[in-house]
Amino acid sequence: MNEVSKSKKPFFIAALLIISVLVTLMYFNLSPTGLATGTATVDIAGTASITMADSTINLSLTNDTEGDAFAYVAVNATSAIVSSYQAAYRGSNENWVNRTGGEARNITEDSMSVENDGSTTVNVTVGTAIEPSVFFGVAGGDFWILAANSEASSCNNNLSDSWKQYGNNTSANGNTSACSALQSGNDNDLIIFYIKWQIPVAAAASSYSSTLVITGSASN
Repeated sequence: MNEVSKSKKPFFIAALLIISVLVTLMYFNLSPTGLATGTATVDIAGTASITMADSTINLSLTNDTEGDAFAYVAVNATSAIVSSYQAAYRGSNENWVNRTGGEARNITEDSMSVENDGSTTVNVTVGTAIEPSVFFGVAGGDFWILAANSEASSCNNNLSDSWKQYGNNTSANGNTSACSALQSGNDNDLIIFYIKWQIPVAAAASSYSSTLVITGSASN
């Protein structure tokens, strides 16, 4: 009888250990962890602001007539096209002729630039203070603008292949879109503008300077 009792004892101890482990696991699985979640909110209105990093374009800069800023509309033409984007006409402009020599005018490329110095994306629009017919004093003129990224991905609609007319946009803010969403990052917040004018043959001899109305408003 003693030998039978000794042989069952280890099994009894093992059974107690298994029950103890199961109870321990159940305790840790069912006990509360003490974790909870909360939410904090704040509403921030980003600032919409632009600055003109370069605010001038000179359509009289030239590669081939040293010291002579003046040119004229070619004989028998009704108007001339003058562009600050040299590549648009392979280095020359349509019907725009050097005063001395009479050859096609070779314009030096020039642009102005707009930078988003605020903290939100902005819609950049362009207009003119005076429409071309008033500006030149006669009909037959017009103004165009071409926008392109100066820094990669600054604008979500790169307009480098598209001239847009702004000569009839004389509202306070203008309404020719140059960029619908100019970014605000330090490395992608700069676009450049090129200008193209149509100059009527009947425009009086003078020096002409036109004011662009450039507006930046928060993008929707």
